[in-house]
Amino acid sequence: MLVLGVGALGWYGSTNNAKTMEAEVTEAARAAAEGTVHPVMTRVSGRDIVVSGVANGEAERDQILAAMNDVTGRRVVRDELRVLETASPFALNASKTADGVTYAGVIPTEVDRATLAARIGAAADDLDLMAGAPDSAWTGVVMQGLDGLAPLQDGTMDVSDRTVSLTGTARTPAEDAAARAALSDLPDGYDTSIDVTVLDDGTPLRLAMDLAEDGAVTATGKVPAALERSALTEALARDFDGELAQSVLPPATDGWADASKIGAEALGKLHSGALRMTEDSLTLTGAATPDAKAEAEALLAGLPAGISASSDIALYDDGAPFSLEMAKGDDSAAPTGKFPADLPAAEIIGTRPATGIRNAFVSDETGSFATVASNGAEALSQLENGKLTVVGTEVTLTGTAKTPTEADAAMALLGDLPEGYAATFDIATRDDGTPPNFDVTYLADQGASVSGKLPAGLELSGIAGALGLADVSGEPVQGLIGEATQATEQLNAVSGWLPELETMTFNSNDDVVTVTASAAPGVDEGLVTAGLTEALGANASVTVTAMTDLPDDGATRTNRATGRAERFTNGFWLPVLDFVSDAETCEAQSTAALQDDKINFVSGSAQLDAQSVRAVNAVAAIVRKCLAETDLNVEIGGHTDSQGGDDLNRQLSQSRAEAVRAALIARGVAEADITATGYGEDQPIADNETAEGRAANRRTTITWYEPVAEAEEAAAEPEAGADAAADKDNTTNAGE
Repeated sequence: MLVLGVGALGWYGSTNNAKTMEAEVTEAARAAAEGTVHPVMTRVSGRDIVVSGVANGEAERDQILAAMNDVTGRRVVRDELRVLETASPFALNASKTADGVTYAGVIPTEVDRATLAARIGAAADDLDLMAGAPDSAWTGVVMQGLDGLAPLQDGTMDVSDRTVSLTGTARTPAEDAAARAALSDLPDGYDTSIDVTVLDDGTPLRLAMDLAEDGAVTATGKVPAALERSALTEALARDFDGELAQSVLPPATDGWADASKIGAEALGKLHSGALRMTEDSLTLTGAATPDAKAEAEALLAGLPAGISASSDIALYDDGAPFSLEMAKGDDSAAPTGKFPADLPAAEIIGTRPATGIRNAFVSDETGSFATVASNGAEALSQLENGKLTVVGTEVTLTGTAKTPTEADAAMALLGDLPEGYAATFDIATRDDGTPPNFDVTYLADQGASVSGKLPAGLELSGIAGALGLADVSGEPVQGLIGEATQATEQLNAVSGWLPELETMTFNSNDDVVTVTASAAPGVDEGLVTAGLTEALGANASVTVTAMTDLPDDGATRTNRATGRAERFTNGFWLPVLDFVSDAETCEAQSTAALQDDKINFVSGSAQLDAQSVRAVNAVAAIVRKCLAETDLNVEIGGHTDSQGGDDLNRQLSQSRAEAVRAALIARGVAEADITATGYGEDQPIADNETAEGRAANRRTTITWYEPVAEAEEAAAEPEAGADAAADKDNTTNAGE
């Protein structure tokens, strides 16, 4: 208690009455109690002051009492103050766990408690009211510290004197930043110590998976903690490279993990592609077969609610251009290539094996490839052998065509290609396309040689066969066009006349035939000309002249048309014979000669026809030899059919027999040893009622006889006349 001096009281009492003094002391005491940390109450009785309330420590108590003692007029100061203990350090702790926040520590004032209570509730009641707060800003700093603790998932906030410590765990950088921001503007003199572990980077869930054409998959992103890598691997049906961060945050959309597995499974269906997922959307792009595309799109249709899906899946293509390679030839391989999806192989390659053709999954939007490939296949068909290659817009056709006509047709098919296409050609031709034009040059003693261009199918052996020759020589060009049949028929027509020719040039120019020839000695060139013209037809031009450059008498040769050895005798080519002459042999030889070659006449006349010369030459050689080597004589008999009168027939037969006799005499047969007799129709050998019989009856006969016996018989029966000739021993017939 404070005791005022007696002198002062005496002075005061002398100047004021008691009530006035009490009021003044009361007012002065109240004023002295202002400005304390905690509420301080004063009560004045008379001049005594009673001080009660809370003093914020001994120092403040001393200050309060000193102030009361300084009140003028006071008598006694009675101390009823409650002095707070001083906390050192002056600290408050807040600990945050999954169960909530707990608080421990001190509070500077009840006002501050009330302030904190508004924030932390009843927990503020458990704080100890103590002195020692470093300043009046301390409670505000605590509030800032609590603001820093609030964003954290867990942690501890301590305010100790003027140091604020914050430790704990933030779920994302956003919470970490919020915590730090709360403590970024502390009053001067305050320090901070912040140690916050950030559990998550704060970015949203995401998944990026890329499937390369080689099947490799890489992945990046951030997925829920509950989504295991193995689940994505199983969905993809393959492993993948890359790291996935796992979020501590729950997905913003339920079913995110399931959606990611569905997306991964859909990606695994593609040939190549990309999967992109965000918090609420899934996008799938890439390329796939039609079936795989349908499967992937069906999977995306089953995404959980809340996840939107979009896809852009093209049909897979390996990037190689559409192509076709096909060949024509004996050992051609099956066509190969890549066709648009909607182009059937058979439409281009027909019935060829299609095992080497694969259809892409994409179509040719322009339709140009089908046109080019079809035209190319048709162009290849024009060639005899070759190869067609279509790669993208480049077309190549190589090979061999029969003629320029086929080559031009092939190139024309590829001459007007769609825009952007280009064609190159390397086509040889086996035939120059000109009509067949060949010459056969024949020499009776050398045979035939061929030059020029033959029609298709006509070879040297065919020419030899058509001409009746053993062979022909020459190196003609083998043509691939023209008709071998027509040329063969023309040569066949000529072959029957070769024995009558010494030389011949046969030219066949397409369907026009020109024959220039020289007739063998004794052959009527006019008759040969007429015969060849008739045989060859209207398109033939025939010129036959007489042989002027004759060989020396005695010259020999082998006639290539007949195969006979011949000797030039008396201006004629007669066969060289080798037999022993007697009546029987001579008759056999003459019979054989007239069987091989007939003696015929121009109709209604005694003129030998052109082809009878070969028979006459053969008979002449036999008769010459037999007459020279025996005592035989020979009779030439002429015979007719029954058409016409007897006298006319007998006269005609006599003239024809004499014509043959004259021809034989011209060839060196002794005139005295040969006779001619016309028998008319008297000695038929066949029925004259038929054409065949009449033809057989028109004939020339050769009869061998011994002249002495003939003479005696004639003397004994002179009246027999011409009829006696029919009884001669050896007679040979030659039909007309």
